[in-house]
This record gives sequence, C-alpha cells and structure tokens, in this order.
Amino acid sequence: MDDWDLTGRQPEFNAAEIRRREIELDRQQRAWDGFFATQPVEVMSMDYETLAADYRGEVARALAFIGEDPELAKDLPEPRMVRQSDNITEEWRRRMDAEFPG
Repeated sequence: MDDWDLTGRQPEFNAAEIRRREIELDRQQRAWDGFFATQPVEVMSMDYETLAADYRGEVARALAFIGEDPELAKDLPEPRMVRQSDNITEEWRRRMDAEFPG
C-alpha cells in the first residue's frame, strides 16, 4: 500500500493545498517557539527527520537533557515507527520545489 491512501486510491497532488498546510504548520511552529521563548524553562528541540534517522541517539540526547543516563538508550528495542515517506513523497517534494521555488 506504499503509493495508496487508506481508501485504496492513489493520492492526488494538490500544490495549493500542500502549500496551505505547509504555511499552517510553519505558523504553528512559530507560535510554539514564541510560547517557549517566554517560559522560564530550558527547551530541547527535536525534529522528525533526525529522530527517524537516529532513534537511539535522539533518545539518548533527551535522556541527557533531563538528567538521566543517556546510555539507557542503547537497550531500547527497535522503534515501532516507520519513516512516512516514499517515492511519492520525493516526487511531490520536487514538484512543490518547482512550483514554489525558494
């Protein structure tokens, strides 16, 4: 089911809708960044791509951030998450970059 949605249909590319959602996600991220900038706490940021690429390393970093032993991350089982991208994702990213350069 790599290239198909849950209905069994191949998803349709809609550049305007994808861009609208990208803008909304950026707005939400800026709002969170602004909120945490006003809080008297130290914040650790983690992004999906890094977590997917280095699960144990990022968990170790989070453990160290909260004052726990980062070595505990070595004993973690393989992650249950699977990176959610495929050839359609890559093709759509190319199309979006062409439609909305810069």
